[in-house]
Amino acid sequence: MKQRINFKTIYLIATITVGLLGLAIGSTYAIFTTSAEINNPISLSTTLTSDDDVFDVIDIVIEPYDTITKTIKIVNSSNSTVNFAIWYLNNFSDNSVDFGINGVPSGTLNVSSNESRIVNIRNKTSNQITITIGVASSKKSITLADSMVIYPNQTLPENIINQQAAKYITNLYETSAKTTVTNNSINYNYAISKSLMNDRKGSSSIGIDSGNIRYYGADPNNYVYFNCNSYNSQNSSSCEKWRIIGVFDGKLKLIRSGSIGTYAWDNKNTSSGASTAYGESDWSNARLMKLMNSGFYELRNNLKVDSGLYYNASSGYCYAGAGNGTKSCSFTTTGLKNNITRYMIASANWNLGGTSSKTLYANQLYTSERGTAVYSGHTTMWQGKVALPYASDYAYAAAFGNGSSLLCSSNINSYSSTNCKNNNWLYTQFKSGSAWLITPYSGNQYDPWLVDTTGIGIYGSVAYNANAIYPTVYLNPDIVISKGTGTSDEPYQLSADTVTSSQVGEYFNGYTSYKNLDFAYYDFGSSVSVIAKFKIDDYPIKFADIVANWETGGFGLVIDTDKKLKFGIRTTTGSDYVYAASSGAVSLSEWHTAVGTYDGTTIKVYLDGSLVGSTTISGSIKSTSAQIAVGADPYTGGSASGEYFPGYVSEVSVIDQAIGASTIATYFSKSTPSTTTYTNTKTLVKAKSTSLNSPTLVKDSIYRGKYFDGTNIYLTKGFANTSLGSKLSVVVRFKIQEFPASYMEIVANTESAGFDIYVDYDKTVYFDLLTNNSSSYSTITTLPSSLLSTNTWYTVVGTYDGTTQKLYFNGKLVASKSLTGAIKPSTTPIIIGADPDSSGGVANLFKGVISDVIVIKDVLSESTISSNYAKNVDYVTNANTIIKEIW
Repeated sequence: MKQRINFKTIYLIATITVGLLGLAIGSTYAIFTTSAEINNPISLSTTLTSDDDVFDVIDIVIEPYDTITKTIKIVNSSNSTVNFAIWYLNNFSDNSVDFGINGVPSGTLNVSSNESRIVNIRNKTSNQITITIGVASSKKSITLADSMVIYPNQTLPENIINQQAAKYITNLYETSAKTTVTNNSINYNYAISKSLMNDRKGSSSIGIDSGNIRYYGADPNNYVYFNCNSYNSQNSSSCEKWRIIGVFDGKLKLIRSGSIGTYAWDNKNTSSGASTAYGESDWSNARLMKLMNSGFYELRNNLKVDSGLYYNASSGYCYAGAGNGTKSCSFTTTGLKNNITRYMIASANWNLGGTSSKTLYANQLYTSERGTAVYSGHTTMWQGKVALPYASDYAYAAAFGNGSSLLCSSNINSYSSTNCKNNNWLYTQFKSGSAWLITPYSGNQYDPWLVDTTGIGIYGSVAYNANAIYPTVYLNPDIVISKGTGTSDEPYQLSADTVTSSQVGEYFNGYTSYKNLDFAYYDFGSSVSVIAKFKIDDYPIKFADIVANWETGGFGLVIDTDKKLKFGIRTTTGSDYVYAASSGAVSLSEWHTAVGTYDGTTIKVYLDGSLVGSTTISGSIKSTSAQIAVGADPYTGGSASGEYFPGYVSEVSVIDQAIGASTIATYFSKSTPSTTTYTNTKTLVKAKSTSLNSPTLVKDSIYRGKYFDGTNIYLTKGFANTSLGSKLSVVVRFKIQEFPASYMEIVANTESAGFDIYVDYDKTVYFDLLTNNSSSYSTITTLPSSLLSTNTWYTVVGTYDGTTQKLYFNGKLVASKSLTGAIKPSTTPIIIGADPDSSGGVANLFKGVISDVIVIKDVLSESTISSNYAKNVDYVTNANTIIKEIW
């Protein structure tokens, strides 16, 4: 708004003298007359004609988070040289406004000359603000009041935001003026100034501002740098440009602005698992899904290889064309570049509902995608990280109108019209080639939807065809936009601080990933504690195991489909599992510590240091043959399947004791410092992730190992009837749970031949060899007796060099004996944890934990053993190693 202001009545306050560009500035002002109106942009055209102290100023109204550009033209119509200065009224809070100008804000105008300045003003707040701008001039000097500030001599600085990304985009929509636009009889709120709309989740029964927020139109400011080599220095060379589709359930949804290539959606045929020759339109098992995500493997040239080439930024063969056709592909530059990017991506629930109609509007597509209409046997939900855009994403990206007239008013099968494709930012990406969508056609098993080059959304291109792929992801809710304007020239920049400064953990994809901790058959008696630090990205479609060993016995620490944390136990007296459950849902996308305990009378479950559920039960925990596993439901034999956990786990401990509430509150609350470590001598298993670059859960060196129960567990390693020659080194690291009545084998292939290392009833360790020069075993031992104790780690090495048999205990030589000849080949295989016999049976099974068994057809030196094979094994590479088991 233009105002004529009398300087004497408004600014009769203490003044300061401001030096501008070396000019002496005094107190006389010229009249400014303007013809400006509040348009965008407007021109403030000022003519200087006299020395009076009355002048014009303009009030500029700026909407929240908006940037205004104005042109100021200053004309000297007087008969002498004048000085000028552009100023603004400082009536707003610090850091709420940014200023920029395309030239110096003050100077000198010669007679009959003029100059123009383009000024930029950015409102960084969520409120509408008014900025007062004026121009001061004088034939002598200029004096400004305290509240009048010379316009900064700078270009518009970077737009510093530092707000949670989803919240910031939501604020852009919520604080902008709205216009109602109608499509298919549904009224939508459009924030036209920001190219944002609310989709009402496809239903007029949802509030007009209660749906998802989406970008729409020809070219909205929704560009963002993502998948960067370095998030510390973001530009078009170090990052890819992606675009923001919108905000969904508190998560920002992005799509890559360029295709990563053309590949089959799925091209399995009847020989490779499909029911037809055209592939399958079930995303949960599609080859394209496996290409873009981790945790899937296939055999190539008899080698097990990870299918997730895009996810892992690697190269190999991708599927394209009919009949399992392949082509070489490389994602070393276009794949997900690092773990920071992978951590930013949320594991989300993707709806796989389809439709059999081509002529649907955006709201109908949205509803169908969240429905149950799929081809028989296909799933309606998939949980994972990287997918494709929905058909509804494409439909809603078109501008339905501009407030005064309709634009794209068609169903998706008519989006080839000029009004639709010219007002749809996703079409500008897809128009160079047909692009696959995630939405399936429900009328058959092999047709996914796509956008063709004319702009229509359609099905009918069978799944084996190669079309353009645009990876689409949801970001974790805590991801922050640090700066930027969202334009193509100045994309938003994402901060990696929430990733690099937080806990790290191994990612479990919710459909194939799990970690076996090699601990089964253990008799827990009537007490246990199970601890897990985790972050869940989205609630599970099915029961999700964080840590469990249940298989008709044992325990499980889980997130149920009701979103609650539960700890379940099955006792020897019970017919089923009994649970303690939290009363409320576990929050998503933040780190938690869960603790489940059982003390023989009560099951308790704690979340972040607080007791959240308990239930009464009695009896001993029923022993189970399943290994303790992280991320899935464990089975007998070491496998796991089902009940997959979708998220991250950074630490797991299982303790043969019920720890108390005060201990849990001290060590496992939200306020517990990350450097605080809990130790317990009754810890059985402990695994931890320590590095963002290598976040895999790794067993603690003190607690690692495989449990052998003395009854059921042993491992057959082969090498029956194999010549070991006259050089041998055997390394074992073990911890005894219970001493035997006779003896128990750690590793052996003895059957009137071979070697073994075993623990005797007298609490010593023996190393036996039988050579072809001897009729009986040569035995050396770690005397004196009673040397060993239970629950203590020991490392023992036995060596033979053709002349001498030696035994080392914790790195020190403790026994040696002369011996000659080659080791007599055994007809039995080498077995870990038991004594083999000629009939294929075993006896004298080991009870305890074994962490390392290494068999080498070579002789380790005494210095190597003392340096590398003391209590904690430090492995030495040897080309003659035939067995190396590390747990």
